[in-house]
Amino acid sequence: MPPLSGSARPRPLRPLVLAGGLAAVSAVALLRAEQGWADQGLTATVDIAQRLEQTSSSDGDSDEGLRALTTLGFGLQSITRGQELTVSASTSLAYHFDPTPPQDSFDTESSALRFGYTARTRDAELALTGAYSQADIRDAVFALDTETDEIVVLSEGTRESLSFGADLDLWTTGPLGLELGASRRVLTYDSDDSSLNDSTVESLRAALVLRSMPNLTARFFVRHSSTDESGAGATDSESLSYGASAEYDIDRLTRVSASLSQQDTERTETDGDTSRTEGLGLSLGLTRALPDGSLSFSVSQSQSDNGTRHQIRFGRSLSLPRTTLSFSLGATRTEGFTTHALAGVELEHRIDRLGALSVALSQSATTNSDDDEAVATRLSVSYDHTLSPRAALSAGLALVQEDVLDSRDGDASSMRLNLSYSHAVGADWRLVSGYSFTRTREEGAEDEDSSRIHLGLQKSFAFRP
Repeated sequence: MPPLSGSARPRPLRPLVLAGGLAAVSAVALLRAEQGWADQGLTATVDIAQRLEQTSSSDGDSDEGLRALTTLGFGLQSITRGQELTVSASTSLAYHFDPTPPQDSFDTESSALRFGYTARTRDAELALTGAYSQADIRDAVFALDTETDEIVVLSEGTRESLSFGADLDLWTTGPLGLELGASRRVLTYDSDDSSLNDSTVESLRAALVLRSMPNLTARFFVRHSSTDESGAGATDSESLSYGASAEYDIDRLTRVSASLSQQDTERTETDGDTSRTEGLGLSLGLTRALPDGSLSFSVSQSQSDNGTRHQIRFGRSLSLPRTTLSFSLGATRTEGFTTHALAGVELEHRIDRLGALSVALSQSATTNSDDDEAVATRLSVSYDHTLSPRAALSAGLALVQEDVLDSRDGDASSMRLNLSYSHAVGADWRLVSGYSFTRTREEGAEDEDSSRIHLGLQKSFAFRP
């Protein structure tokens, strides 16, 4: 439909995945001549950075002290009329001048590998994705693509994630269509925190799409997912949902959407105890396009591990000469819990030709890894200012917070402030420096603070192989 105007665990994945990533990048480079990609839009990017960092913390973090950090990144993108291929790989290598046993002088700070391929024809589309990442657990909570129910993590350690996905859409322009999808994600923790469980999540989905009228699109769908955990307090689960949804354009400015589904989830604890939740999922939404943006309204009902969850939201978006703004207000209530307000804001404002402000706030109802009903809040604020044609200053605030409903036990938050300065010192090279401060707190525990100051050089450039 067209849019409206437990203990430390071994990490066997890293060597295999990094080796596979290098092989994939090499294979793409070797094939480019045979397939003529250079003539059809092949672009490569290279990122190089070297910096010194001094870190201190209130809890004796093993990473505190002086270290040298080398970051290398490579990306490749090929775009043709009907296909798009992207491959990227990056790693950060750290040298600790005064390592704390059992820490080594050299270690891998973080690594990432991503692959994406999309093929399109007149009435079909195939999309394949793959990703691997290894990063510090505490830093991972500030990532936009969060992959865990843990909003705030207080322990040290690393997290590895390996994921694959495939989507196939058939007969995308006809009166009848088919959408198929599958994904798999593996999370592995290396930490002394026994509450962090390794997990494997697999999902399958299918939908039959009907376009019987130009202004009506209906879907009949089924989704299945399973989660297999290992570790202390691990919980396996299997869920199935099936139903129908529809979108109807009342006129060229107004769209109404509705969905009805049956949701069943079965959970199995480590001791063999089994619990089951089932019920209806409902949603109703209305969107109205306006000359300066849009209005939206939605109500929904879904099944959580603690009962039936109801939500309502009202939204407004505005497009102004130097500002784009969207906000929403609403509330959520899970059976047996009190009602909690929800808010959302996205703001992009160009203050003048030298400065820009960005704000993003999101709140959502969730069930955390301890099976508690909670509201997750994520806030990010950033300001960028151009000092001269060669120099720039930026500042930012990031906050993640988990509020457990009807209880203060388990409430936690993590906040990070950062300030950075960059100055061009030559062709493609920049001198970078900055300071960051992070505070993590949990109800009933002392705050944990850490700070970091860095100075270094970085270079980014692109070329056509």
